[in-house]
Amino acid sequence: MNLKSPVGFAVFGIGRAGLIHANNLIRDPQARLRYIVEFDEGKAKEFVASNFLDTKVVKPSALDIVMDDSSVDAAVICTPTNFHEELVISCLQAGKAVFCEKPVATTVEAIERCYNDASSRNIPLFCGFNRRFDPTISSLADKVKNGAIGKVHIIKTTSRDSPMPPINFLKISGGIFHDCCVHDVDLICWILGEVPHTVFCLAHAFHSEIDELNDVDTVAVIMKFPSGVIGQIDLSRHAVYGYDQRIEVFGADGMVTSDNVPALSSQLFKTNGSSQSPLKHSFSQRYADGYTVEMSHFINAIRKKETLLVSKDDVLRSWNVVDAIEKSFHSGKPVSLF
Repeated sequence: MNLKSPVGFAVFGIGRAGLIHANNLIRDPQARLRYIVEFDEGKAKEFVASNFLDTKVVKPSALDIVMDDSSVDAAVICTPTNFHEELVISCLQAGKAVFCEKPVATTVEAIERCYNDASSRNIPLFCGFNRRFDPTISSLADKVKNGAIGKVHIIKTTSRDSPMPPINFLKISGGIFHDCCVHDVDLICWILGEVPHTVFCLAHAFHSEIDELNDVDTVAVIMKFPSGVIGQIDLSRHAVYGYDQRIEVFGADGMVTSDNVPALSSQLFKTNGSSQSPLKHSFSQRYADGYTVEMSHFINAIRKKETLLVSKDDVLRSWNVVDAIEKSFHSGKPVSLF
């Protein structure tokens, strides 16, 4: 790859996450969106036409066209989870750097294989934990890691989705634990720099259509860490008032928080009380900055200007903790990790 030229990208799948990444790539002067690989050709061609692009649209059956094209330096994989491992390995074998939405694969062993293959080829493989790159959250993490609140006692996250994802997505999401809870686990372990030794989970399905999928929509998790820190996670698939995302870290010398982001910052004050604008409606609005920053980080890693901030160990750690949390829910008992 010519480091002075834009990085050529192929985006695999333009569902919810794929559209976010495709839009960010076409706005980034360091990138060129060469291909969209998508089963729904009409949807992909409409995106290309509406943005006046010369991007080529191909079906997955024509994958060799993308793999053999030397103008493609990197792949962004946003397909349903069951396609991830095969696409990651194929892209790595073709010499393409890989950005993959979580999870990289569906088992620990498969995740290991993907990362080992990337390492053997000296090619970047990046798992998209976008919340780490949100400016507010990264500022909170810096304060905790720099000792601004002293020894941490409790860390809490709240993640309540809006709008509720469509059932067709939930059917292929992998379930609330590996689809949603993994983000909170990654954040908490990253902020603290340690892994819990014990987890306990209670959960319930309030939506009958989610219950029919043998999944749940409301989750509470408690974690105990070797340092003594207690972690708490509060999850829901549906908050009617907007996309609810909060973090609180309480320590010996104070507290630091990351609060919700309203759609507008204006507030109304009157004699009978006050009101504020609703929260941002969805994840794509709330974490727009984080998605942009993480893609810039990936491009800089390809150009060898930065080292990837999400490692193989990070990905495996979060997978193992979430797996223990899910086991706790099914057993109704605490689960020890070590």
